Amino acid sequence: MKNIKNIYSPLIWLVLGVIFLVIGLNNQNHTFLIFAGCDITIGSALLGIATKKKK
Repeated sequence: MKNIKNIYSPLIWLVLGVIFLVIGLNNQNHTFLIFAGCDITIGSALLGIATKKKK
C-alpha cells in the first residue's frame, strides 16, 4: 500500500461517515448507518496510517 501523505483523504472519509450517520439517524435508515460505520472505520484506519511516525 502506498504511503498516504495527503491528510485530506482520511478526513473526507470521516466527514462522509458523519454525514451518513446524521442521515441514517434522522430517517431511521439502517443502510445509511451501515455506510456511516464503514466510512468512519476506513477514515480512522487511513488517518492512523497517515499520521504514523516512522522509527
